[in-house]
Parts: sequence; structure tokens; C-alpha cells
Amino acid sequence: MQSIEGKLADLRAFKQVMDGMNDFEILDVPQTCDDSAVRAGYFGRMKKFSADYFHGSPADVMEDVNAVNKRLREAYEHLQTADKRKALLEAMKEAAAKPVQNMPIEPVNNEPVDIEAVFAAEQAMSRAITLMERGDFKMARKYLDTAQQKDPASHELGARIAYADYMLLELDENGHRPAGAVDKARKALEAAAKEWPNADYIRLYQGEIEKLEGNEAKALEFYKEANTINPTPSAQQEIKLIERRIENQKNGPQPVSFVDKLKAAFQNLLKK
Repeated sequence: MQSIEGKLADLRAFKQVMDGMNDFEILDVPQTCDDSAVRAGYFGRMKKFSADYFHGSPADVMEDVNAVNKRLREAYEHLQTADKRKALLEAMKEAAAKPVQNMPIEPVNNEPVDIEAVFAAEQAMSRAITLMERGDFKMARKYLDTAQQKDPASHELGARIAYADYMLLELDENGHRPAGAVDKARKALEAAAKEWPNADYIRLYQGEIEKLEGNEAKALEFYKEANTINPTPSAQQEIKLIERRIENQKNGPQPVSFVDKLKAAFQNLLKK
């Protein structure tokens, strides 16, 4: 874990160069980024330079911390929507063609943006994602509700909520989830995937649902799509496991080896 001294050195190094950086560079996102990438970039930077690390530090340190956090919020506000990013890119293009630089960027609309609420929503969603990865969907759902209250305009929440709600469905006596609720989750994730085609986590959710519903072939498609968007060891492992199960199903029951027969016989003797 990085020391406080190391974190402060990184923060001050960033502060020294941030005046010469555009908003995309501030959040470390490409100019072709989408809403999800902007949020991830903003949250990542805010986490790295969080004021919580420097609580109780001298006034000059807190002044630097506040200056960096303020610049991050400004960048997020400028990049928050596709319209704002388009306006910013046009302004940057015009500025590059003129001898006078540092053109002020006017907001696309006059709607106020509560950056603190957005940040609180991102924190709640980050906690929810961690809990979902641990399998605690009940508690994760509470954090997702908090995130939705703080930032109801968030595009990412719909898919997260749909998946969490699916995982909270109760099984009947035959081990099945209610068909109507399953279909609802599928439709919500399908709509989200169409709107955000580069969001790999949506494909992972779709793959997990189809796997749990016994649709191995469909699950394999979703996991492969997720791995194409963002190759990860976990997605690749799921692909290998599903392909192996599908292959075993095609080949039928495998012959029992002589060693397995001996093990079975030994276990039967122990039971007697």
C-alpha cells in the first residue's frame, strides 16, 4: 500500500501539470469516451486523490488537495454527457485553430449538476459492485437504491439493478426462478446492452443469467462478447468451463476409469 507521503507526492505532481491538461486528460479518458468511461475516469481519479487520505494534514496540503479535487469535478461536469463532450471537442478544435488559447468552455445547458451527489452515487455503486462480487446481493441492492436516490440519471444503474434483482429471486421447489421475473431481467439487460454496446459487465451479467438458467450455448455467446470487449481471466475461464461442459454433453457419459472403479469399491467397503 502506498504511503501518505507517496500519495502526496503524486497529488502535487498532478497539480503541477493539470493547468496544461484538457478535461479528457484530467480524467485520463480518450476523446471517444462514453458516459461510463467518464464516470469511471472521474471516480478513479477522485479515489486516488481523495481528501480522506490527508485528513488532519497542514493547511498547505489541504489547499493542494482541494484544488485538485475541484479541477476533477470541473472536468467531470464538462464531460458528463455526449452533448457536453461534443461541445468541448468543437471548442478545442476552434481553439487550436486560433492564436489565442485557453478558450472558456460554456456549459451546453443551464441545468445545475450536483457533483457531490454524483460522487456519493458513485461511491454507493462501487460498494454495491464489491458486495455483488462477494455474493451479498441483498446488501448490494440497498447500496444501489442509495446510488439511484443520489443520481437518478445514472445510465449504469439499470443493468446493475436488473442483475441484482435476478440474483435475489427465490427458487421454487423444482429449483426454478419465476419465469416472468427472469424474462424481465433479460429484457432490461438486453436494452442496456443495445444502448451501451461497449459495456462488458452487461454481457457478463447476461452470461451468468443464462448459465444459471441452463442455457449454456447462449451463456457462451455472452461471455465471448464480454471477453471481446474487455479480455479478462475470469471471462476466459468461464468460456473454457462452458465449452468443456458442452463438449462433454455432446460426447455423452464418459467411461469410468479403472482407478475410479477402485476408489468407488474402496468407498463402498468403508460404508459397510
